[in-house]
Amino acid sequence: MGKKMTFDLQSLELLETYEFNVIVEDGKERFAGKLNLAPEKTTITIMGEQHNERKCSIGWDNLSQLTCTDINKKFFLYDLRLCRARNSSISRHPKSIGYFEAVFEVGFVVFCPFDVYEDNFVESINIHSEAINDWVGNTVTQENILSYYRNKKPLFNYAGALDEFVVGIDGVGTLGVPYNLSMHVSSLDFKSGILFPPSLLMHFNRCVDAEEMKRLYDKIYNLISFLVGNDVLVSKVDIGCGGLRFSNSGSLYYSSRSFRPKYNDGVTLFPLGKDLRFDSLGLPSMPLGIFNNYFSLSDTEIEYWGKYLKYKRMNNVEERFLGYFRLLEALVFKQKSYLDEAVLANLCEKSKAYLIRKFDDEKNVKRFLRGVPRYNKSKYNTEKCIQDFYELMPVELSSKWKFKKCDIGGMCKLRNDITHANEYYESEGEIEGKTKFIESLLVLALCLKLGVDLKVSVEFIYRISGYQLIASTE
Repeated sequence: MGKKMTFDLQSLELLETYEFNVIVEDGKERFAGKLNLAPEKTTITIMGEQHNERKCSIGWDNLSQLTCTDINKKFFLYDLRLCRARNSSISRHPKSIGYFEAVFEVGFVVFCPFDVYEDNFVESINIHSEAINDWVGNTVTQENILSYYRNKKPLFNYAGALDEFVVGIDGVGTLGVPYNLSMHVSSLDFKSGILFPPSLLMHFNRCVDAEEMKRLYDKIYNLISFLVGNDVLVSKVDIGCGGLRFSNSGSLYYSSRSFRPKYNDGVTLFPLGKDLRFDSLGLPSMPLGIFNNYFSLSDTEIEYWGKYLKYKRMNNVEERFLGYFRLLEALVFKQKSYLDEAVLANLCEKSKAYLIRKFDDEKNVKRFLRGVPRYNKSKYNTEKCIQDFYELMPVELSSKWKFKKCDIGGMCKLRNDITHANEYYESEGEIEGKTKFIESLLVLALCLKLGVDLKVSVEFIYRISGYQLIASTE
């Protein structure tokens, strides 16, 4: 059942379902459409009559973008995948008239209530989620906001009064946690006061198009979900467009059902811990430099966090084990040579002519010699790399684990057996335990990649969901 629409709808909420009767733009022509936005799936159905003077050029193929309108609202649809389509004839004489209908699944939508959005016009995204409230905690800044209000001080006159923090992101812009202040007075409802929930705001140093905005959104979503320890249930994403008097001039909508938290144990993995009023956890504060460190990584490295969440969502324990193992292997990989590289390269060059004469096969001799340096660097295999990473663990952490360095070889064998569908004799509970061990090492490796020292990570790693599976009972 679609949510009832109103003329003055200002934004879309990700947890809600919407239906719009829209007009789809197709060059000079316009066609009727029905836009359905739901957490499970977002679709656009395009339909209408066509004849020699009126043709639909959308076609029966995937689309990168489509624009449609509904009175004073405009929707920009991206990453459209054709689900089904049909053509039928209404009449053939005296004029040939046909009817078509096409249904596309939509990747994401940019909604603009004022029809102001233009390409390369997005300057900020503001993410709203209760998970951010929990991650931030109860801080001195929040108490100061209440104090300003009680003392009737104009909050907007105090620079930074509504910011928990703001940090610079090299080459991107700024990222921070602002408090979204609103005031309400209603004698009819017997209430008055203020609300100021936090959000996660990224402001770009240049205006970007919608597709780049979505890529940046996915990156920050993956990082904050990692810090929270679970998928973040996002309620709304405001979009700010450049040059407008109002900062929130649109919103992002995507079907978020697959990104719902798989579990909810109420524990944040690595809380912000900044200027807390009451520090009941005794955890170290999160270093704010991790945001810049994260966005300074290559796209390939940043994908580790998205892949970690993807594997975390999997129900099959074997798939989770293989996924975590694959990421850990990539993060701790290092090379060491058997022999001195320069001496070996010189020897290969000198022996090339002899080997060609000996084997009478110039092509394969050259291919063989090209592969020698690669083999020479393979002294460290996966087992050795993970064992070396294990040895970096502070003893106060590793001594409390039921799995030791000597168990890593068996886990590598299990990975190979599962990958190659070999017989193995492990119960699901045993695999769950080993999966949690590999995941814990992976989380520690990802934290190191962000610039978080192991001495800090040790303080919160036990908060990872399911940690009791690897805790020693001795």
